[in-house]
Amino acid sequence: MLSLTVRGSEQPSGHFMTVTLGGEDVRHLQRSGFDQAGRLFFADPDDDATEVFLPSSERWILQLTLQGGKQRPQ
Repeated sequence: MLSLTVRGSEQPSGHFMTVTLGGEDVRHLQRSGFDQAGRLFFADPDDDATEVFLPSSERWILQLTLQGGKQRPQ
C-alpha cells in the first residue's frame, strides 16, 4: 500500500481527467509490465476530514469491506 498525494489535475474533456500523483512512496513503485493495475482511494468530498483511513495489511480488501460507511474511502 502506497500513500500518494494529488500534485495536479487537468480535465481535457468533459468525461476525462488526468491526475498527477506524487510523494515519498513513489520510490516504492515497481514496474511489472504493461498491464499493471492499482486502486485509488479518495476522501469523501462532502466530509471535512483531511485524511482517508486506509487499510494497512495484505488483507486490505477485508479491512475495506468491514469499515463503516463514513470511514470507508471512495
